[in-house]
Amino acid sequence: MSACLGTKQPRWVGVMEYQQNRGVPHWHLLVANTGEQRRMDWVDWWFEHYGIARVLPYDQKLGARYYLGKYLTKEVADIQFSSGIGLDKK
Repeated sequence: MSACLGTKQPRWVGVMEYQQNRGVPHWHLLVANTGEQRRMDWVDWWFEHYGIARVLPYDQKLGARYYLGKYLTKEVADIQFSSGIGLDKK
């Protein structure tokens, strides 16, 4: 993806949960600063490197809490942040 992104440096938050019933880790990511990349380019890239992915468009009206909040209250195995992630002081 770096060849497609040029100078853009995506920022992301990733939450990994361990799915007990399947015995596998499962990731949820919120990615920003992707430029004009098509969602399906990310799906294709992820599939090539890691397997099946579902990439949804971000709805600013719902906010990040909508996308990651429910996973932060589950039995989370890990949470990671890309460099450059900061908290807005509002």
